[in-house]
Amino acid sequence: MWEFIVHPWPWWFSGLSISATMFALILFGRSFGFSSNLRTLCAIASRRHVKFFDFDWKKEVWNLIFLLGAILGGFLAHTYLSDGTAVALSPATVNDLAALGFGEPSTSTSGVQPDELFSWEQALTLKGFLILAVAGFLVGFGTRYAGGCTSGHAISGLSDLQLPSLIAVIGFFTGGQFAHRFAYFAQRPQCDRIVAASSGWYTLPTASIAFPYGLGLTERSSSAAIRSALASPLHLAVGANDTDPNSSDLRHTAEADTQGINRVQRANFAYQTALDQCAALGSPCGWSLHLEPGVAHSAQAMGAYALTYLYP
Repeated sequence: MWEFIVHPWPWWFSGLSISATMFALILFGRSFGFSSNLRTLCAIASRRHVKFFDFDWKKEVWNLIFLLGAILGGFLAHTYLSDGTAVALSPATVNDLAALGFGEPSTSTSGVQPDELFSWEQALTLKGFLILAVAGFLVGFGTRYAGGCTSGHAISGLSDLQLPSLIAVIGFFTGGQFAHRFAYFAQRPQCDRIVAASSGWYTLPTASIAFPYGLGLTERSSSAAIRSALASPLHLAVGANDTDPNSSDLRHTAEADTQGINRVQRANFAYQTALDQCAALGSPCGWSLHLEPGVAHSAQAMGAYALTYLYP
């Protein structure tokens, strides 16, 4: 029994636990979300001097208890129910982290988080404090401005069939689709780096294919406009194992399947099309392609990669 407890549990156990929790919350008329605890804590501290915090925070004490339980549970699991094995990362990720100045998990105190960010020595420095404080502010402000975080929208909101949550979740997954088209249509975008991660299909940089699968019949179909788009710092990223042709939300039309039957094939096709167009037009190519080893279609894993690429 102890061997079962201390070793990692299968992924579906978390799914069943979250589902059971959501059924219980819906049954008792509660709405779940971690970031809502920030508003509750501010309401306790502000004493209702701000209208946004003027509500009966005592009704949300259960969520604070859930938050404390998550912290306590994580501490107990790591301290007493862990075999000490560090988080396994792909060699490519380890090399990328090393290039950014981060050691691999096996060298960190916790075996999970890099000491370069999450050690007391770093936290007590001005740089370390500012990084954590600014990052915490952006997460807190962003989640409350959006009316919830990923857990609040994707888990609780969708379970309650809330339209705003559906829109938010759609936004989470359409960022990659937006990013590479932004590189086409933005006039001189003030960007050093643009990442399109895990896109399902692409608008190709060619005037021979009609929009939205190409730039044909748009104001950006001229050779000059295509040269400008090809020179933009667009970075295509996809999980190296994102090869399931039946993956959720993967479009299958004649035009999309011309690019390939899965996300890896389509990313390679889009990048090769860009290289071919650069050669044909005599234009420098600012595009790049990265296949993240060991990752399938995972918003969390690819989001983490995109973050390290955008903020080296």
